Amino acid sequence: MEKSDVLSGNTFSYIEVFEEKKGLVLGTEVNDIKYIIYDQYCMNPSCNCDNVILIFVESNNNDSEFAIRLSLKKKRYEILDIYGISRKQVDEIVKDSLKDSEEAIGLLRKRYKEMKEAGKAVLQGSPEINSNVIELPVEKPKRNEPCPCGSGKKYKKCCGM
Repeated sequence: MEKSDVLSGNTFSYIEVFEEKKGLVLGTEVNDIKYIIYDQYCMNPSCNCDNVILIFVESNNNDSEFAIRLSLKKKRYEILDIYGISRKQVDEIVKDSLKDSEEAIGLLRKRYKEMKEAGKAVLQGSPEINSNVIELPVEKPKRNEPCPCGSGKKYKKCCGM
């Protein structure tokens, strides 16, 4: 992983970054249908977003999948993408998956912190970082501009809180 990847504001899968080292693959089962859950995080340590992107994929035949953005602070989610499934079913699956929300949110917060630390390690260990290089201060975005973390939200509703 490169410094530019971390600073891009893109999200990365926990399993993709840590591979099998820490490797819990998340999953849930609702109405006898099993879903694999891929959790993705922004790795930029200077970004204060508290979001995790959860991608639910039906494990049997991949006929349906959906993605949500979950706020770890507010414990609310926004549906980002749906394929082969209704909004009502998405709500049912998400609520069932987070029914023991303190335990689930706790695990996601732990992973969020680990991803930020991994991002910091990439930035510190990157050969692109040079003590002779002076970084210019980045202009803070205005309240109603898109957040630079790439979440798609306005700055005031995301990292500007």
